[in-house]
Order: sequence, then structure tokens, then C-alpha cells
Amino acid sequence: MKNEIVQLHVLVDRLNTKVNSLTDLTLQLSTSINALQQQALAPPKEGPQFSLPERWNREVGSPNDLLASLDMQFECQPGRFPTAHSRVAHLTSLLSGRAQEWAAALYNSKSPACNDYVAFVAALRKTFVPPSSEVGAEARLLKLRQRECSASKPAPILPEHRFLAHLRWLLEEAIQNALRDDPAPPETPAGHLYVPTSCHSEALSWAHSSRLSGHAGFSRTLKFLQQALWWPCMARDVKEYTSACDICACSKTPIQAPVGVLRPLPVPSHPWSHVGLNFVTGLPPVNNLNTVFTITDRFSKAVHFIALPGLPSARRTAELFLENVVRLHGFPVDVVSDQGPQFTDRFWKAFCHLMGASVSLSSGYHPQTNGQTERVNQQLGRYLRCFVSAQPSQWPKYLLWAELSHNLHTSSTTHMSPFEVCYGYQPPVFAHQEHEVVVPAAQSLVWVSTADLCFRAGSKKLAPWFLWPYTVQKVINPVSYRLRLPASLCIHPTSQLKPYVDSLLPPLAPVPPPARFLDGETIYTVQRVLYARRRGRGWQYLMDWADYGPEECSWEPARSIQDPTPISDFWGRRGRPGTSGAVPGRG
Repeated sequence: MKNEIVQLHVLVDRLNTKVNSLTDLTLQLSTSINALQQQALAPPKEGPQFSLPERWNREVGSPNDLLASLDMQFECQPGRFPTAHSRVAHLTSLLSGRAQEWAAALYNSKSPACNDYVAFVAALRKTFVPPSSEVGAEARLLKLRQRECSASKPAPILPEHRFLAHLRWLLEEAIQNALRDDPAPPETPAGHLYVPTSCHSEALSWAHSSRLSGHAGFSRTLKFLQQALWWPCMARDVKEYTSACDICACSKTPIQAPVGVLRPLPVPSHPWSHVGLNFVTGLPPVNNLNTVFTITDRFSKAVHFIALPGLPSARRTAELFLENVVRLHGFPVDVVSDQGPQFTDRFWKAFCHLMGASVSLSSGYHPQTNGQTERVNQQLGRYLRCFVSAQPSQWPKYLLWAELSHNLHTSSTTHMSPFEVCYGYQPPVFAHQEHEVVVPAAQSLVWVSTADLCFRAGSKKLAPWFLWPYTVQKVINPVSYRLRLPASLCIHPTSQLKPYVDSLLPPLAPVPPPARFLDGETIYTVQRVLYARRRGRGWQYLMDWADYGPEECSWEPARSIQDPTPISDFWGRRGRPGTSGAVPGRG
């Protein structure tokens, strides 16, 4: 609380000081106003009239001229400036810039010099005029004025005696002579020379065809003319003149798009009727292969890539065309190629004539004619660079994959793959894309025909026509089935079948007996031995198993038969084999 009271006392003292200073300033201003009013009311005295000197801002020269003018004015008109304060106020009013700011600061600081004219002038000189420069003030002022004059008028680069004559164009003289009969209209822009009608051609020739202009284009020629000349419809005349210039037409490269509408090749109506041929050369030699023969179908965008040992002859090209195009897709209607020696040879032309195909050769300077094949060559190059750039000797192995990849990808033109356009479907890439046929329940069991089976089951005349029903594993197509057959039936699992009809009315077929086991192994009862054959140093016997059909007959070695009685009966019926090892005929 005591601190706050002390701060309030200090603040009050400061306010009192400010009020006192403002009071003194008010008294001084009132004194000056009264003096000025008395001077205004006093009758004018006769005396010389002085014009106010220019304001001094401390930047240019010294205040000597200003002070001299004021001394003369104070001496001739003592009644107007009777006091020193009035003289200081009059001098202050003639200051500007930093000098005026200095006087205001001096006045605000209540300096005694504000009430003494001599002291005020001394302070002014001491502040703004260095002592060493007082003597040469007039010299410095003179040099400054000379420098300003030289800056406003730069010195010429070359003296006058170096000039022979001024450069003048004949065009300018011709325009000046023509202006006597055809004066410039009032709408001529300022700073421009009007060109009469009789000088238009000469002005255009000068602005476009002279060495100075250099056969510039329309825009540059127009801007060049507009710098100094003018006439109505100038842009139209410049456009017409530059367009009709023969030298420009012969010497300049056209920068516009080619004139005329591009005429593409006719669109084929079906696949492989219009094909394009080309070669990709410069590949690293691998097994004497360094060239690829590319064949493109313009309808489906399908391709064939053929690796070759260099560029082939016309005869070899025809052979390759027969093997890879005609054999697979038929005879084409049109063949597009470049003008290589293979395609300009008389043999190739005769070959295409015999096929009934027209020969279309692209121009040497317009390869866009065979653009599809050129595009295929680019894609083949990108494919090989992506996969064999590190191992260039592997490029022939990737040629097949490059062809397959191109034919499987969707074309941006047809929105289908070339494979789909040619064959009507997209080949499946994954197993789940292949359509599976569901096997009907009524045909899950079928009879297998024995017409093409060869097995020994006694009399072939009395053998059954169909064997026991077997389960269908898969329907390959509407006429082919895959069955689950026993291993003993050594036939292809696709054969003639007959549906199995299931019913409760007829008696049930005999069911094979359950398996028997001896020492942990399955054993079967032998009904009889049907035949024997030598295998190595031993014999194998064709067994007819009891309670099983003829389709279950199997060859078994002699060591697998526990009971030798069936074997003895077999050899008793047939007789013992001879020295040749052949089995005797049936007894």
C-alpha cells in the first residue's frame, strides 16, 4: 500500500511539470500573437519589398544564402521583426526536411537559443555545416550544379568529328516525298510515321525481306513495323505479304500440322484377312538367331513371332508365311510390309498373286502405313528389355512368352484380347476359370463295354458285353467320361458306356465276398489259372478269382500263390513248356 502511494505522488509531480511547461508555451504563443496583431494593425511603413527565399533542407549547399537574405530583410524591415524570438520563428519557417526536424527538437527542449537569433544561427551552422567546408561552400555548390547538368546530358560515346553522315533509309525519303500528296490522317499515333498507300509495298518489302529483318514471320514483321510506322489495316497487309513470300515458302520448315486428312488403311471384316509383316533386327546372336519375323493381324491385333538367323530371302519368307499364317488361318486378302528386298522381289509378288492377296508397300518416309506392326515391334523390344536385359542370350526363350502375353492382353481398340477375337473365348489362366460339368445322379454308375477289351475269360464268344457298373469321376465332354476303374483293368479310362438303371424289382447282383486276411495280408481264392507267361527266370499266371468277374483277372507271380494245386491243374491241361519257354496250346 505504501509503494502505491509513493508511485501516485511521483505521477502527480510529473503531471505538474507538464502543466507548467504547457503554461509557459501558451504564454509565449500569446505574446507572439499579440505582437503580430499589433504589426498588422499598425500602418504600413514605406520600405523595400523582399520576396521570401527558398526553403533550405540541409541536403543541397549551405544556409549562407538563406541567412544573408534574412539579414538584409531584418535590417530593412526592423518593424516586422522587432524581437529575436520573431526572427527565430521566421527562420524556422524557411527550414524543411531534417533542418526543420532539428529546429522542432531544439524548441521542444526549451533551448535558450530559441530566444536568441545569433545563438540559433550559430547552432544551425555548427550542426549542419562542417568547419572545413565553410570556405569552399560556393565551390562545392558550383561543382554540384555542374554534376547535375552532366548527368542530365550524358557525354557522347563518339565525338562529332567521328561521324561521316547520319544513316537514312530510302524508304524514309520516299515516305516523306509521298506525304506531300497524301498527308497523315489525324488518327496517326504519336511518334509514328504515316505510310501513304503508294509506299505500302516498299515498306513491307523493307520490313520483311531486307537484311535487317531477315524474312521474319507475320508476328515479328508486324511488331517491327509498328515500332516506327503506321497505316490503316497494317496487320492485314503484313499477313498477306508474308504468306505470299516465295523465298519463305522455299526456305522455311513448316511448323504447322500436315495439310490434309489422314487416310487410314481399310478396316478388315474378319481375322487374318489383312496382315502386316516386318523384321526386328540387331538382337544379340544366340545359336545363329539374331532376327525376329513379326506377323500382325490388323483385325484381331494377334501376332506371331518367329526367330530367324538373319534376314531371310523372298523364298524363305514365303515358306515362313505358309507355315505360320496360311496353315493356321487361311489365305489373306492383303499383305502390308515395308520396301525391304524380300517384299520387292518378283518371287514375293508372284507368291502373293497366286494366293490372291494384294501387296501394299509402305513409303520409306511414311512408316505409319504399317503402324500396327511398328507398334508391335516396340512392344516386343520393351518386353525383351524387361526380362533379358541382364541375360541377353536368353531372348529366344522368351519369344514364345512375349507372343502369348500380347495375344492374351486386352486391346484398347477392340476391348478384347486377340485370342478372344479370333476364337471367341478367353483361354483360362487359372484352374477355377475352367467350367466343370456336374455329373447327374442317374449317371453316377455306368456299364463299361467289352468290345475293345482284350482279356482271357474262357470263351470270348460267351464273354459278357458289359462289365460291372463303375463310378463316373468326371465328365470331360458330353460324349466322354472318366471312370474309377480297378488297376487290373489295363485300359484307357475313357470307353464306350451304357447308363446303369437302378431298380428294386430285379434281384440284386451278387456282392463280392468280404476280404480275408492271413498274417495281416489280404488273401483271395483262386478259381483257376487262365494263362501263363515267362518273366525273367520265373513264371507269371493269369488268375481267375473266385466270386469276381473277368474284369478282375490279374497276373500274379508264382511266389504269391500259396496253394500249388491250380498251377498243377493248369500245366496238366496244357502240358509242360518246351525248351523255348512257349506255353503249349489249349488241350
